[in-house]
Amino acid sequence: MPGVGAVDVFINEELLDENLTYKNVSRYLPIGPGNNRIQVFLEGNRTNPILDTEVNLPPSEAITLALIGEISDVETLPILQPFGDIAPQEVRIRFANLSPDAPELDLFLNDNRVISDVAYRQVTGYSSVSPDTYSVQLRPTNNSDIILARKNLLFRGGSGYIVYAVGLVEGDPAVEIIYFEDELPVVEEAEVVEEAEASKVEEVRKAAPGKSNVKIIFKYV
Repeated sequence: MPGVGAVDVFINEELLDENLTYKNVSRYLPIGPGNNRIQVFLEGNRTNPILDTEVNLPPSEAITLALIGEISDVETLPILQPFGDIAPQEVRIRFANLSPDAPELDLFLNDNRVISDVAYRQVTGYSSVSPDTYSVQLRPTNNSDIILARKNLLFRGGSGYIVYAVGLVEGDPAVEIIYFEDELPVVEEAEVVEEAEASKVEEVRKAAPGKSNVKIIFKYV
């Protein structure tokens, strides 16, 4: 939700997270399947929600609900969190185009196209790559111009990742790349790790292990 500011999120009229800021994630919450009421308010406001809807959630799933759109058309996008064994020599990567004014996008790693033709609100399946440090690029499907690039992103073997395009191509905040590890529990924001004085590599850092009964997490993008 570019430009909206911090929000407070309620599920079934109970507070999940307050002061949730752009590009951040809530804690996980175990809830029942079926219809669940989702309300999102601007921080500190309790009378005029910017979103008040019901989301039908399947049983026995871990789900991200991404808060997307702009202030006039806020919505949630359910993203299932698939889990399974990944070989130590393999990385699985998927891409979600959550930039409201972006064209269809292709994702490149080190100038090699890995995922293509991703429209707004679309979340792809996984593609397999080798563990490495990559330059991640987003380019319009219909030409080779680079919309956005982010260097030195570390993808560790045996892990799955989701890369997001968020923000606005024409507007503020500007479009950018963020990424998270597809693994329980919720990961924290990417941090910069110095491997040598002349180089910096960004990697996703996981939080301490939590209980296994997680169900839903909100991601404000």
